[in-house]
Amino acid sequence: MVNKVYGGNPEKAMLDAFPEKERLILRQQKKAGLKEEILALVPAAYKSEKIRKEIAEKVIAYLDCEEHEIPKNIFDLRYSVCNLNDYLESYYDSSAFRMIEEVRPGAFKPWEFDRRYYPFNGLSPSLRYHSNEVPEEYFEKKENRFDAIIWLFEKLRENGKKVRDLDVKSIFDYGLFSLMNYYDRSVFLMIDEFFEGQTKPWEFRERCSNEYWITHNDVAKEGILFLIDKLGLTKDTITQLTLKDFEDNYLDIMLYANYNGLIFSAIDSVYPNEFAHLKWLFQDIPEKVFLIKENRLFIAK
Repeated sequence: MVNKVYGGNPEKAMLDAFPEKERLILRQQKKAGLKEEILALVPAAYKSEKIRKEIAEKVIAYLDCEEHEIPKNIFDLRYSVCNLNDYLESYYDSSAFRMIEEVRPGAFKPWEFDRRYYPFNGLSPSLRYHSNEVPEEYFEKKENRFDAIIWLFEKLRENGKKVRDLDVKSIFDYGLFSLMNYYDRSVFLMIDEFFEGQTKPWEFRERCSNEYWITHNDVAKEGILFLIDKLGLTKDTITQLTLKDFEDNYLDIMLYANYNGLIFSAIDSVYPNEFAHLKWLFQDIPEKVFLIKENRLFIAK
């Protein structure tokens, strides 16, 4: 049959039997041609904006993806395939966003092109990550910060997620680690600025740092009173407060930062001396709190 129908050409027979393979071969051939065209145009890019726009259009065609997928797919072209990295350094300060912006103005935000630079691998929280797309000074402007936060909220809504569940990792996943640098990697400080002080640290899964709580002792006391009220505790039941209650309400970092992990010490700060006679009845005192000399002296009073 192959001899009669396909002239003895088995490759034609395979392409007819498997049309998806034919499409794949054609796509690969098209990409190979685009690659050669891009590499041929790059040396002439300095001549005019028209040539640079032509390169950008060919890069998009080479990606062969939906428009909204351009940012996440363009990364591989920087260091492989078309080797665009030197070109981007020369004409766009290493920014793929600026190149695409010339031919798709307003279609994307610069941080969308940072998504594949995701550096969150258990590295030190104190590190500040460099971005080729969003310079540090970009988020010095309040309107730029708010523009990014509004965009982030829209993405969360599209993905069925809530603002209170935001954490540093998820914000990094959206390419906004330059924004996190501005807020010293604090989700709460970011949200609190946007809502003009109308939020509280315990409303968010991502805990505030020790440094925040130590310098905001009044907020810590407010958090303790909030927890007591939320749990409906009274003078007769306040000793039922547990470490898990603090953990479940995102106040455990505060407890350790401001009160060395002692629940009674936290209660005593908002109700001075009122429950001193009950301090041994407070639950969930972890053994490690007694490694701190000040805790042993405090309990022994």
